[in-house]
Amino acid sequence: EVDGDDAQRSPVDPAGEAAGAVTGAYAAATALIVVTGAAHSLLGERLILRRLDVASLPPTPFGGGNVTEVLVRAAWHLWTAALLVMAGATGSCAAVGPSDACRAVGWVTAGSFASFLAIVLALALFRRSPRLLLTHPAPLLFAVVAALAWWGAS
Repeated sequence: EVDGDDAQRSPVDPAGEAAGAVTGAYAAATALIVVTGAAHSLLGERLILRRLDVASLPPTPFGGGNVTEVLVRAAWHLWTAALLVMAGATGSCAAVGPSDACRAVGWVTAGSFASFLAIVLALALFRRSPRLLLTHPAPLLFAVVAALAWWGAS
């Protein structure tokens, strides 16, 4: 005789467990990307962009220091927008589960964040500023997001 509780338990589903790991990795990556984007935009605006001295910025072929300030601000926030687009893609994959499309999203996200990390490492090396790697959270965040996205895509 089968116990009523045993009859309602589902059998072990390794594919389901793997799907849970994938969606969990994507969900964690999404959360970190959103936090990174929000911090980049809000803290960058407050601590860096607002402190730019327009009069001391060099002119560009498009205009004076005020145009340079607009270009810097636009580039800053465009990068934040790109982060949020990646968060939307990885978040969608966390919601729908494994698929070929989500595997591609994972590889693109992992490659992007690995590239961001490589740029930070190169800057620290060429500027002889290894302290930068320990004083700013970006290198660790980039590495963790790259690893989570890679795990989700694998």
